Amino acid sequence: MITIPIVITKENRTRAMSYFMSHIRASGNCWLWTGQIETEGYGRLHWPLDDPNKKILAHRFSYVLYRGVIPVHVEPDHICRNRSCVNPSHLELVTHQTNTRRGVGPTALNALKTHCLKGHKLCGSNLVPWVNSGRECRTCNKEYHRRYMRSYREKLRQNG
Repeated sequence: MITIPIVITKENRTRAMSYFMSHIRASGNCWLWTGQIETEGYGRLHWPLDDPNKKILAHRFSYVLYRGVIPVHVEPDHICRNRSCVNPSHLELVTHQTNTRRGVGPTALNALKTHCLKGHKLCGSNLVPWVNSGRECRTCNKEYHRRYMRSYREKLRQNG
């Protein structure tokens, strides 16, 4: 995802703060975004306000407004796990990989697995890492390829 740099100057800081605070509802320790919410649950806003084409995530805006610039290779992670929360004290800058692994999606759940579906350990020499991230069980992979080649050779014998 390409992120638009968020620029809050001294001249528009008061306007930014006023706009931002008018779209927050406190719920416990979380500050819930009451403006536009994406289908994934993240708050979204337009900044600068006069440019409707520049849509940015509300929690990123909050981080810049209260804590400063977000460096290029990191992103704010919701420590509270509430995607609509914009409380800057609930946001921690982490790498995308760390953010993904802290989540509850398939990637995070797979990263927690210690054994494959057949019970083999997913570690050391029994682990085959994939090029584009991911991994698989070497024992199961070998078994699959043996069965495939056996079937392939059998088909060759039958056909000719």
